[in-house]
Amino acid sequence: MKHNLLLLIFLLVFSFSNSQTITFSYDAAGNQINRVYNSVGNRISNEPIKEYKDLTQNDMKKFFPEDVISYYPNPVKDELFVKWEFIEDNKVNTIEIFSISGQSISKISTENKNTVIIPFNNLPSGTYLVNLNYEDGEKKSITIIKN
Repeated sequence: MKHNLLLLIFLLVFSFSNSQTITFSYDAAGNQINRVYNSVGNRISNEPIKEYKDLTQNDMKKFFPEDVISYYPNPVKDELFVKWEFIEDNKVNTIEIFSISGQSISKISTENKNTVIIPFNNLPSGTYLVNLNYEDGEKKSITIIKN
């Protein structure tokens, strides 16, 4: 009993000492203007939110490190910007949005485009899966957080 109590106290102290938080700031219109990642109470990043036209390749996040598919921002408030390159004529046919429970939210035809802006403003806060479906049947998926 005494050992179980000590183990429980140790686990509680360890879990609180490694906690991380994300803090968001919004302007008067409700637009996200920055996010701050905190780890053990220390600020790690203060990343301002940019307009799509102001994005550089370094701002974009990758589906996978070797990928030519990138997206911005995550977490998303209103719109998710997704960009990809065509490789060996393997084009993205459709993009599907699913709730974390697996419910299909929307399906977007890409019509030979290499960018798409996905509206999230009408969706409730939560976790969503974004699937890119290729002509050859390959699929790639990312998890997006909606504020």
